[in-house]
Amino acid sequence: APFNDENADVVLRSFDRIERRIHKIFLTSASPVFADILGMPGTPRTSGPTHTPTGVLICEVSVDETSAIVTGILRFCHPAASPPVVRTVSDACDLYIAADKFQIDEMMVWTKQQIRSFIAKHPVAGYSMACSQDWKDMEREAA
Repeated sequence: APFNDENADVVLRSFDRIERRIHKIFLTSASPVFADILGMPGTPRTSGPTHTPTGVLICEVSVDETSAIVTGILRFCHPAASPPVVRTVSDACDLYIAADKFQIDEMMVWTKQQIRSFIAKHPVAGYSMACSQDWKDMEREAA
């Protein structure tokens, strides 16, 4: 799996305490928020090994998102990963909120398209999300 590379220099710990590993360059390239977090002096270090096998210092970041959402985020940050499978409008909305929080533009566009694809079957949920994000076009489509 692409998120357990022992040579990765970032450990992301989800709200449900699942750890995913990724290279800092992938996170910072995809997200200005992660770039800020990982560029700050005093970025938390890991409680486990402090260096990768190649000697690179490991940073540890805990986030409020569940492991499913963290995996979805990482799928947009890692160049070899494919987008997550979205089974429900709720999942799509949760992914969009995370994409917005971490300012991952490509993920925001993709998840908005996923939400739109659910409107025919779930117009109330689509309308609710559209209203909360001020997406006028999707509000009209869901109404």
